[in-house]
Amino acid sequence: GMQAVMASDFAVAQFRFLERLLLVHGHWCYKRIAHMICYFFYKNIVFGLTLFYFEVLAAFSGQTIYDDWYSLSFNVILTSLPVIHSEFLSRMFHLTSASSSQHYTS
Repeated sequence: GMQAVMASDFAVAQFRFLERLLLVHGHWCYKRIAHMICYFFYKNIVFGLTLFYFEVLAAFSGQTIYDDWYSLSFNVILTSLPVIHSEFLSRMFHLTSASSSQHYTS
């Protein structure tokens, strides 16, 4: 019993708490993941298309459009900061809206 609780990510004391965990927190997790996946696809497509269009205009000469420091810091900045920003915003707004919502009450 207690070893399983200590080894798990979270523990549910009673089954009546399981409904909120699955419906509310599962919904939040799904929305965050779906939003971030769309953002990552958009970010990488825009970056790839700018490289492709520049190479077409440069007649595929091998010249680079971005400096080396930008290419190295691109994924660090444009991947970590939006995730951290959306996580802080989702925590502030979702906790107040879920406590006042009547959708998940029985």
